[in-house]
Amino acid sequence: MVRCVECGLLTARHRETRECQEVEQPTRETGTLTGPHELPLTCFVHAQRIDVEFHEHKKQGGEGNLPRVTLEVIEQQRECGQFTPWHPGSSPKEHAEMVREELLRKSIADREAADRAWRAEQDEKRREAEAAQKEADRRFHQEQRAEDLARSERIRKEDLRQRWLLAILPIIAGAIGFFIAWVMGLKK
Repeated sequence: MVRCVECGLLTARHRETRECQEVEQPTRETGTLTGPHELPLTCFVHAQRIDVEFHEHKKQGGEGNLPRVTLEVIEQQRECGQFTPWHPGSSPKEHAEMVREELLRKSIADREAADRAWRAEQDEKRREAEAAQKEADRRFHQEQRAEDLARSERIRKEDLRQRWLLAILPIIAGAIGFFIAWVMGLKK
């Protein structure tokens, strides 16, 4: 809960120029306007309709004591999302600009933080993708080595079989020739 009396957006309108000006400390303490200002006090950004509250309090019997009505309105506890601590010597417009600058700084900081978080997330995704690719490459090369070993083993076995055939064929041919010669030698 905040009070308008402590807010830098509390505004007194100049009677002649209609310019929004700072509400000075004496007015904040006593409710009595100083200088060429007029009632009611207002909120520079119209976050609170204290001008309407002022007129309502005035209708309810405060016509004779405007400083008391002013204090009742500006000292009332209320919820306000636009509350800006009062910095004496700064106009309501300057207070509003301070708020905008602070919001801009916060927005930039939030955007930079979000950008850093996004870049970190992208870096993490890139590292994960690189690790997954490295693992896929490792598995591929391992499978290729296994296939190469299996192919080499098949070739070795085929080569061994062919060598056995080449070694046994002359023996079988010799045995057949010997058998034929023996059979032919018996017939004579």
